[in-house]
Amino acid sequence: MRLFIWISVLMLGINILLYGDMAINNLETAKIKYKRALDSATYAAAKYRAYASEEYMENISDGFSENILVNKEEALEWFYRVFFRNINMEDDQLMMTEMKKYIILKSVIGYDKMYIAGKDDIWVEINYEIEYNGKKYRFTLSDKLYDIEQGTWKHTRDIGLDDETRLELVTKHIKDNINNILNLREYEKNKGYYYVDFGVVDTDVNSEIKGINFVAFVEGMPIPAFSKKGESKFYAVSFAGAEISRN
Repeated sequence: MRLFIWISVLMLGINILLYGDMAINNLETAKIKYKRALDSATYAAAKYRAYASEEYMENISDGFSENILVNKEEALEWFYRVFFRNINMEDDQLMMTEMKKYIILKSVIGYDKMYIAGKDDIWVEINYEIEYNGKKYRFTLSDKLYDIEQGTWKHTRDIGLDDETRLELVTKHIKDNINNILNLREYEKNKGYYYVDFGVVDTDVNSEIKGINFVAFVEGMPIPAFSKKGESKFYAVSFAGAEISRN
């Protein structure tokens, strides 16, 4: 009898371990699924229209333009559509509304300005206004810039600025704006400091941004199937771009 009890206890322990491991594996699989869904959504938002093409850039005259339109609302619509479809929530309006609260930052990086929205999806427009050698200019993602003091468009070479330094300045400006807004937001349950980096090489602080991009940041999104577990929160940042070249 005693042997039977010990065997039963042993079998119960093995089952707990097996099912515990299975639950952990399933949770990790779910997090991977969410991350892939997020990456696919940012990719779709960045590449959904012809604005993400060299042909579009060629169609905007000589490039000396301060208002190259990016349909940020449509980009955001594509982002949500692809994300919720890939996590099987596209038909649940209440759940989608709830989940959007955890996507605390979205950013559209355009040719001559960027837009940042919080979880309320209200956009803030930010020009690439950068000081160089004591003067302020509005930069673009190409070698064109706007001299604010003189009110004229110039090439970066006209002010003695090489391409490498230009890319570093613009990339740092974009990253700083995203990180500043992300960290100045009103903290809720989880206080913390974030630093978002992105580009050609993730570990390179000066990695380049060359085209229209879409960035999304998710904080603490619950995974419904594991909602009773404290560790079932999803945190991720995703960056997708449409490279544009124009001489």
